[in-house]
Amino acid sequence: MTTTNARWFQLFRLEDDNLVNDHGKVMTITNDLDRENQNIGIFDKNGKVGQNWDIIYADEMPPELKKGELNKDWGFKVNTPFYVVSNLPDGRYLDFLGRNLVIKRRNSYSSQEW
Repeated sequence: MTTTNARWFQLFRLEDDNLVNDHGKVMTITNDLDRENQNIGIFDKNGKVGQNWDIIYADEMPPELKKGELNKDWGFKVNTPFYVVSNLPDGRYLDFLGRNLVIKRRNSYSSQEW
């Protein structure tokens, strides 16, 4: 963010799905990239999804999942270590051998030894 003394640059209203300032510029996710910590800028309206926003009031926002709780969208528990295990008879699990993804026997031997 940049400091400014121009009021128009800092005030937004919701129009359709856009957050628009007094000069018609809209709040935009840079390059429309949906990734963590992606920058936000103020640009001309372009009709792309990176300029669309919803307002959800704090008392209506679902709480963030805590460690060990199941994320139903992804099927994993939050911040909980896991193994990906094959359904083949030996039940080997995914591991890395150098830069290769391999299956590893469930025993005391390191994949690096094979």
